[in-house]
Amino acid sequence: MEFKNIKDLGGRQGELIAHLKEGNARFVANTRINQDFQLQRKALLKGQNPDIIVLTCSDSRVVPHYIFDEEIGECFIIRKAGNVIGTTAIGSIEYAAEHLGAPLFVVLGHTSCGAVTDTLAGATGSHFLNRIIDSIKPAMKIAIKKNGGKEVDVNTVVKENTLFQMKRSVERSELLAKFVKEKKLAVVGAMYDMDSGKVDFLEDAIY
Repeated sequence: MEFKNIKDLGGRQGELIAHLKEGNARFVANTRINQDFQLQRKALLKGQNPDIIVLTCSDSRVVPHYIFDEEIGECFIIRKAGNVIGTTAIGSIEYAAEHLGAPLFVVLGHTSCGAVTDTLAGATGSHFLNRIIDSIKPAMKIAIKKNGGKEVDVNTVVKENTLFQMKRSVERSELLAKFVKEKKLAVVGAMYDMDSGKVDFLEDAIY
């Protein structure tokens, strides 16, 4: 699956990206909308209809609903350390795309990611922790190769990992690949800066 420029993504998916950018701008400026969460919660008792799927890190400081100033029910969120793609993550994304009709899938990486930091440091842990690290290693190798074999910083690998997980999601899922081909789903990447609060969408997208 080839990457395309996100600037050329239009239609409903382009509108949703603009919507997320507007919400993040409010978050950065600390002018978030006064949400009536009780009203929103009650309005969704009979079902959900999210427009946006977000795969993000489990880091407690990364909270997509706040970062994008979203209402309850707008984002279908999957959280995995290092925002890595695995079988349960893919199943969750497929569910949101097929059964809930969400047309936009965002892989959201963040600065100073602990899982990426540990991968760069060559850390090891339990069997299951090592599986997270192993899922990030290919992105680390790509980043080092692009840098002429020299060492790279954490945030460079975070960006490559975001791109790698985007591509991996479509390569491992026939359903997601089908939805992308049919223009029912667009896969985009973004980086959350924990210092400034700003989200920058990556240039490369799959649609």
